[in-house]
Amino acid sequence: MRFADIACGSGSFLLGVFDLLLTYHGHYYNENPRKARKGDCIRRDGKLYLSLRKKREILLNNIYGVDIDAQAVEVCQLSLYLKLLQEETEASALSHQTEFQETLLPALNKNIVCGNSLIGTDILDGQLFPREEERKLNPMNFEDAFPDVMKWGGFDVIVGNPPYVRQESLGKTFKNYALANFNTYASTADLYTYFIERAHKILKAKGLFGYIVSNKFMRANYGRPLREFLVSKTKINQIIDFGELPVFINAATFPAILITGNIPSRKQKYTHAAIKRLDFDTLSNEIITNGKQLDESAVKADCWSLVEPAKQAVFNKIKAQGIPLGNYLATKICLGIKSGLSKAFIIDGSTASSIIKKDAQAKTVIKPFVLGDHVRNYYIQNKDRFLICIPNGWTREKAGKNAGWSWFANKFKALASHLAQFEQKARKRCDKGEYWWELRPCDYYNAFENPKIIYPDIAKESRFSFDEEGFYSANTTYIIPSADIYLLGILNSKLIFSYYKNIAAVLGDADKGGRLRWFTQNVIKLPIRKLNSKNKADMRSHKEIVSKVKAILEAKKHLAKAQTDKDKTYYESKCTTLNRQIDRLVYKIYNLTGDEIKLVEESAN
Repeated sequence: MRFADIACGSGSFLLGVFDLLLTYHGHYYNENPRKARKGDCIRRDGKLYLSLRKKREILLNNIYGVDIDAQAVEVCQLSLYLKLLQEETEASALSHQTEFQETLLPALNKNIVCGNSLIGTDILDGQLFPREEERKLNPMNFEDAFPDVMKWGGFDVIVGNPPYVRQESLGKTFKNYALANFNTYASTADLYTYFIERAHKILKAKGLFGYIVSNKFMRANYGRPLREFLVSKTKINQIIDFGELPVFINAATFPAILITGNIPSRKQKYTHAAIKRLDFDTLSNEIITNGKQLDESAVKADCWSLVEPAKQAVFNKIKAQGIPLGNYLATKICLGIKSGLSKAFIIDGSTASSIIKKDAQAKTVIKPFVLGDHVRNYYIQNKDRFLICIPNGWTREKAGKNAGWSWFANKFKALASHLAQFEQKARKRCDKGEYWWELRPCDYYNAFENPKIIYPDIAKESRFSFDEEGFYSANTTYIIPSADIYLLGILNSKLIFSYYKNIAAVLGDADKGGRLRWFTQNVIKLPIRKLNSKNKADMRSHKEIVSKVKAILEAKKHLAKAQTDKDKTYYESKCTTLNRQIDRLVYKIYNLTGDEIKLVEESAN
């Protein structure tokens, strides 16, 4: 069997494979001594040990690697040499001096190769890359580098941990090459995506694949082609997800182990294990303890939910009952404002009052401001922050031909005095307008002035709130320019939260208080039940939900102002009761049964 790591680096995975193979052969010959050929083993203290010749044979026949870094390849070869000689003593070496000399350093240049696993020599003809880059890229064809292996159909097993290179670093030329050569291409895909596809392409039919990679491809938009590839072209065996656990020191990679068989499968049946800790005895036992048997329903191309079939059936029903939020809305979801220099443009109440007191006109550009952390469930905590909101183009619109710092400093003396101390940094920022004291271009500033739904970009639970006070918000929030109170109730319900947990990117473990990423690309997929205005039952449900949501919005305001423990307890209890009532109404309009509600609540909790 031929084992390979096509991004081997200094050879950690290949050393692991070599060690396992040596252990396996050692056990085999001790249990089956008559199977050992002459020279395969050395008997010592009543036990058979693999000879140097046998270990050399295993190394040359079974271990293969590729890396683009020539120095890494040399280190990998040296590491394998050291492993080859690890158990040899001076005495045993002298007693087999001829064998020792012949097998000391077998040539590994045909096993561990310096080359580019992703880019072939076709680039040398097409001049896709500049000449000076071609040499650095070190293009390679597997058929040329490993002719005997590829002649027999490819490698039996490929393992590894491919490099984590973000798509922003890949460059336009590489992306064009990937578009032409990889089925898993996506413009925002990270590099490991292509290593997964390449590995499967050079595996034998029914060969085994095992990588530790980022788990982000399972739910991210860029992962859709890769998800489709894995489901249609491979047999998924195991998905072992470590979430936010620090598997790699000082690297937030959100790793998962993906093990597949290189054979198309109409139906998928595999083990999914969410690993909750790293202090386990063995990973195998931890997988047995936490693993669940899932099927193809949990690995749909749109998003891998990785939940049991019964729960997946409920989520499918919820999806069928609604329409995507993106289709429900008459407007787009908008990201909060990015100033590029918070110290200059985000001020506290005292500073805002001081500026306005000296310059009343400044009030027109000083707006109440909130961060994502201030936005809670049905309530916004006003933390006494304000934004100096001078939009791109504002100066020229107000001053005309006189536009410039002298006009601004003369017109808004107090405001200009505050901003002047940050001029150097403000000029250097990317997120600026036509003038350094202006904010970046944005065509929806007026949306912040109007009634809207607002929510944070990272949250452990649903935290949608309603704003009628004209809050501007940071880029740690999103806004839905809508006064739809019914929609607000749906978005804050347990049903929607339970559904979203299974399609969202998550920092940590979603079932252990992990923080969900409320990316627009996922939020717009939320299934919203659109009620029929001509149906009396629908309109009755709509009226009841709106009434309960208005009541909880009012109760949250009173809770924030409560001075006594008695009042706090009362309003907390009232909010809890109203939330339950809203949840029951939402379950009703989505037509869930009692058993289905139980599964949703288990997931939400």
